[in-house]
Amino acid sequence: MTDIVEGGWEPVPYATQMVALPFVAGVEGALNVDRKVSKLRVTLHRVVTREGQGYLQQACDYAGAGDTGAGRLFKTDEKIIGAAYRTKTVWRTKAFETQEQLEKGIDSGVPLAYLAVPFISPTDRVVAVLFADCYDFNFFADDARIRAVVDTCRGFAAVVDRLAAKPRPELRNFPFSPATSIPSGGVPPFAVHEEVKAIVPPRFSSIESLNFDLGSG
Repeated sequence: MTDIVEGGWEPVPYATQMVALPFVAGVEGALNVDRKVSKLRVTLHRVVTREGQGYLQQACDYAGAGDTGAGRLFKTDEKIIGAAYRTKTVWRTKAFETQEQLEKGIDSGVPLAYLAVPFISPTDRVVAVLFADCYDFNFFADDARIRAVVDTCRGFAAVVDRLAAKPRPELRNFPFSPATSIPSGGVPPFAVHEEVKAIVPPRFSSIESLNFDLGSG
């Protein structure tokens, strides 16, 4: 599995998808409360370990404008989700005075706003990363909006912790081994994204990985 590149795929347990999908649907719905956001999509990437190497895997399909995607694998230095993984902090697209200024730093036709929120484990490892993007200019430059998303993430973390501590019949969380191979170096500078150190990311109180599946305890 050491030759995984963008576009690789591996199945995600159906139970894990069913834990993640209602959460990302809730985030997508909350972001759309005040207005219809252009092509908004939200998903969750979990950290998986293969042969000692950590990867980010899309844990469920997109909520919102996105479609399928569960199971896609990415290296842990992949763009904004990789930045959130490596720094353990929230990342977003910067605020710009005009859309023309933003478009000088991005490819034509791509979303105009991105957000990545890491979930941290009790041992200070990244368990998962919430990802969202849309075509609304400066959408994630609003601190209040980001704090609301992070508060929702904290609620999800609390629910998952309770589910792991008191699993339903034949449903439990199977932890991955910690990754031993970590990308070297820091996060390369982004022309349009920024680290948001002032907003503390959500934390799990008990789990180290997100891998719910059927199986007796």
